Amino acid sequence: LINGTTNILKGRLKVIVSPQIIAE
Repeated sequence: LINGTTNILKGRLKVIVSPQIIAE
């Protein structure tokens, strides 16, 4: 459960951070 949750959080972080980097 811990690994699965971490992967989901990392996936969401990438989705949130990537557009910001592209926007800049």
